[in-house]
Amino acid sequence: ATRKKVVVVGGGPAGLEAARVSAHRGHEVVLFEAAKELGGQIRLAQRATWRRDLGNVADWLASEVLLLGVRVELNCHASSEEVLAERPDVVIVAAGGVPDDLGFEGPNVVSVWDVLSMQAKVGKRVLVYDDHGKHQAPSCAEYLAQAGCEVELVTPDRNVAQGMGALNWPIFLRNLYRAGVTLTP
Repeated sequence: ATRKKVVVVGGGPAGLEAARVSAHRGHEVVLFEAAKELGGQIRLAQRATWRRDLGNVADWLASEVLLLGVRVELNCHASSEEVLAERPDVVIVAAGGVPDDLGFEGPNVVSVWDVLSMQAKVGKRVLVYDDHGKHQAPSCAEYLAQAGCEVELVTPDRNVAQGMGALNWPIFLRNLYRAGVTLTP
């Protein structure tokens, strides 16, 4: 196989795995990550204390890409110019998603990402809005309650975290109830 130059944009699990596999196959790999550390959204998810082991996945992938000689550029919002300057044969975009503000605005409105990444300061009483029933809002509510906040988790669904898998849902509910989080469907 011909050795190629591979540029990966995004240092979350998908980007790390793409970089790892490409380097393992003998290609020259450059990985651009916008954040100050590798791991992507796993780093946010692991803030809910019982989910901290998720970080081991990112730690392992990050150590593998470094062992395989991948050049990692942190704090780099890879522009098309920066990517093309590498003269890649292949570009893999694994940049993940961004939080949806759902049209809410105001000085006291922040995203779950902002809270879990410690980019935002919140007050003593916090309302967390669960817009799609997965793990993000319950993780944030649990994190805030453990930090001493009075938290209410609100959802338009019939119950909180309705779209969460059957194995995680009871653990979240137990932890939220123990932490005193008010659940409002």
